[in-house]
Amino acid sequence: MQSWVQPFRGRWGVAALLAALMLLPARAAWTQNAQGTIVGHVTDPSGAVIPNAKITIRDLSTGVVTSSATNSAGDYTVPALNPGQYAVSAEASGFSRAQAANVTLEVQQTLRQDFRLAVGSQTQTVTVNATTQMLHTDDTTIGQVLQAETIENLPIQGRDFTNLMLTNAGTTIELGGDEADWSYHGVNTGYLSVSSSGVQSQSTSYSIDGIYDADYEFSTPINIPNENAIQEFKMMNGMYGAEYGSGATQVNVNIKSGTNSLHGSGYEAFKANWLQPDNQYVKVQNQVDGTTNPLSPPFHQNQFGGTLGGPLWIPHLYNGKNKTFWFGSYDEALYRATSNPTPVFTPPTAELSGDFSQWPFPIYDPATTIPNPSYDPNATSGPNASPIIRTPFPGNKIPSSRIDPVAAKIAAYFA
Repeated sequence: MQSWVQPFRGRWGVAALLAALMLLPARAAWTQNAQGTIVGHVTDPSGAVIPNAKITIRDLSTGVVTSSATNSAGDYTVPALNPGQYAVSAEASGFSRAQAANVTLEVQQTLRQDFRLAVGSQTQTVTVNATTQMLHTDDTTIGQVLQAETIENLPIQGRDFTNLMLTNAGTTIELGGDEADWSYHGVNTGYLSVSSSGVQSQSTSYSIDGIYDADYEFSTPINIPNENAIQEFKMMNGMYGAEYGSGATQVNVNIKSGTNSLHGSGYEAFKANWLQPDNQYVKVQNQVDGTTNPLSPPFHQNQFGGTLGGPLWIPHLYNGKNKTFWFGSYDEALYRATSNPTPVFTPPTAELSGDFSQWPFPIYDPATTIPNPSYDPNATSGPNASPIIRTPFPGNKIPSSRIDPVAAKIAAYFA
């Protein structure tokens, strides 16, 4: 152990260790599918392709530059780009430089930016108007992307990104579902399963920055990131690439990254009973039962946290501007509440002894239930319309000899 620790002593050792730790997540992210790809085709004024044209892609928030070149068919592909704003340029000998000054790359998007270079000097730059790509022409993905600003402005229950699924076309709330019982969504106490495109909610797969984020048994997210830390949210319920594979619906979340400037956010979300109206259902219950249950049980909910990111900078040792970045977030919730007592239903004494004469519908004797030999599936009324024949207990009173022993024990308990 001493031979490993010795080289890392002193300020240089600490700096090297910090730099190594900061670079690990960045290197791992290069192979993940939460990123995007920019492709294009470069031609001359006549439409002929230009091979070996230099392609330069610069991230406007970090200053990171990625270079490529067109192939013999004049095409280029630059994968593994983080979602964000980019400047894309193309240049070749004997032609003016062309640039799309501000293009928006979304999570898991293949964005096309073509260029037609004009004859001229490379010192001249022709700016190409970059418009929002409304139709994906280079993949079969169908989905909706929500940007960070939209996510932060939406009133999301518990700041839980799974609520964003309901903004997508073809999604509905599914009552019940295993994942509603086994998942943990913090103070999002109203979490319900979401069905997309008519399939079960368990068929939804979740990933964060390309890392699988779903419980293997119930297909519910196991990690809920801070809402302010989300750069983009995309739900794909159409066709998409085989790299996603495991679900009929794919939810892809992209986390923000550090930029060349130090930036962050802070928030506090507060809820309390005195900010909400009285419960009218409890009010009616009190009137009917003669109880005095509170109409607005006291509760206080505080959810707070923040984010912070920027370039990795170690004084006198390392300046990570345009190269290395860091980002972190924190989220915590405090919930204090008292609830109304749950009423216990006690059956009337007559019903405990088998007397259901006050019920508005008949109580049938299972011993007299037999198949109807005259059943006619085409009959809409009459004695032949039912597949079985049932006889109710006379007067809706179950004889004491027919009361189940278990029911008798329950009756004795309440007696």
